[in-house]
Amino acid sequence: MKISSLLLITIFGMSPLFAKTYTLNEAIKTALVNNEQQNISAQDRAVAKAKYKQALSANYPSLDITLAANRRDESFIDETSTIFSIPGFGSIPVSYTHTVMGRDTATAQAEVQYALYSGGKITALQEQAKAGIAYADESAKLTDDGIVRNVRKYYATVILSQKLQKLMQDTVDRMQATYDLTEAFYQGESMKVKKTDYLRSKMTLLNMKSILASFKNATNLAKSALAFEMGLKDEKDIEVEEASIPAVSLDETLEEYYQRLYLNNHQVKQLNIGLQAKEAKMDEVKSGYLPMVGLYANAQSLYNNEHGGIINSQNNDSWNIGIAVKYNLFSGGLTQAQTQEAKAQKLKLKAQKAYLESGLQLQAKSAFLKTKTALTQMEIMKEASLTAKENSDLNFRAYEEEMVDTKDVLESQFMRSLTEAAYYKTEYEAIVNQAELEYLIGSSLK
Repeated sequence: MKISSLLLITIFGMSPLFAKTYTLNEAIKTALVNNEQQNISAQDRAVAKAKYKQALSANYPSLDITLAANRRDESFIDETSTIFSIPGFGSIPVSYTHTVMGRDTATAQAEVQYALYSGGKITALQEQAKAGIAYADESAKLTDDGIVRNVRKYYATVILSQKLQKLMQDTVDRMQATYDLTEAFYQGESMKVKKTDYLRSKMTLLNMKSILASFKNATNLAKSALAFEMGLKDEKDIEVEEASIPAVSLDETLEEYYQRLYLNNHQVKQLNIGLQAKEAKMDEVKSGYLPMVGLYANAQSLYNNEHGGIINSQNNDSWNIGIAVKYNLFSGGLTQAQTQEAKAQKLKLKAQKAYLESGLQLQAKSAFLKTKTALTQMEIMKEASLTAKENSDLNFRAYEEEMVDTKDVLESQFMRSLTEAAYYKTEYEAIVNQAELEYLIGSSLK
C-alpha cells in the first residue's frame, strides 16, 4: 500500500517536485545570467576590445622575418670578349665565360618599421576603438535593462493570468450554483423562473467555462514567455512566488524623469559616444594633410651555390637603416572629400540624437501618464469591485428567496467578475508601464 501511494505521488506529482518557485528578484537575477542576449553582449565587448588592441599595436615597431629559397632555370653567365696583342704575333681575339650567380639562392631577411609621426592618425584610430568599447558597454547595459523590463512584464503577466484564472474559476462556481438553483426553481414550476431564465443561466455557465479554458492556456503561455526570458528550457520548471503584482508608485514629477532620461538613457549615451568617435574620425581624415615619418631598418643574409660569383663572403651579409617621409602632394581632392563626409556624418548623428531625445521624451511621457492613470483607476476599481461583490452576494441571497429575477442575479455576478478583472488589469498596467519608464530612464525607480 505504501509503495503504491509513493508511486502515485511520484507519477502525478512529478512537475511540482521539480518546479522551482521564483521571487521577482530571483527571476531577474536568473535571467541576467542565463538569457542568450547576455552571450551576444559579451561577444560584442570582446570584439570591441580586440579592435582596441589592434589600434594600440601601432604604438610599437613591427618586426618581420622573411625566408626565401628559389631555383632559376639556368645560372647567370657572364661572357667576355677581348683582344690580346702579342708582339711579333699580332692581335689574338679571346672570348671566355664566367658564372656570376648559380641557379640556387637562399635569402634570410629581418625588417623593422616604426612610425615616428602619423599626423595624428594613429591616435585618432585608437580613440575610435576606445569609443567602440564604451559603445559595447552601453549596449550591454541596455540589454540588461531590457531583460529586467521583460522579466517584470512577464512575471506580472503570469500573476495576472493566474488571478484571472482563479477569478474565472470562482465565477464558474457561482454560475454553477446559480444554474443549479435556477434549474430547481424551473423544475419546481416556480412562477418567477421561466424556461428562458433556465436557458439563459445555462448559456452563461457554458460561456464562463469556455473563458476559463482560455485563461488556463493564457497562464501556460505567460509562463513560457517568462521561462524563455529567464533562459530556462520549459515553463514547467518555474512557479512565481508572489500572489499579487508588486505595488507601484510615482514619487517624481514628469520633468524630473525627463532629466534622468537625458542623463541615464543608454541609447542617448551611445549617440554621445558615437559623436566622440566621429570627432576622432575627423582627426583621422585630417591627418591626410600632414606628412608621415617612419624609421626602418633591415638586415639580410644571402646564399648562392656559386661561391665565386657576385654573392660571396664579402657581400652576402648586409644591413641598412633609414628614415622615410611620405607626403601626399595630390590625391584628386580625396582628403577634402573625406573631411566633408566626416563632418556630414557628425551633423547627421547630432540630428539623430535630437530626434531620439524627442522620441524618448514622448515615450517617457506616455509611460508616466499611463502609470499615473492606472494608479488612479486602481483606487476606483478597488472600491467598484467591493461594491460589485456586495451586490452579487445580496442578489444571490435574494434569488434564493425568489425576490429578484434570474437576469438580475446573473448580471450582478457578471459585473462582479468584470470589475474584479478590471482591477487586476489596472494593477498589471501600472507595473508594466512603470517597467517601461524605468527602461527608458536607464536606472531603477525609487
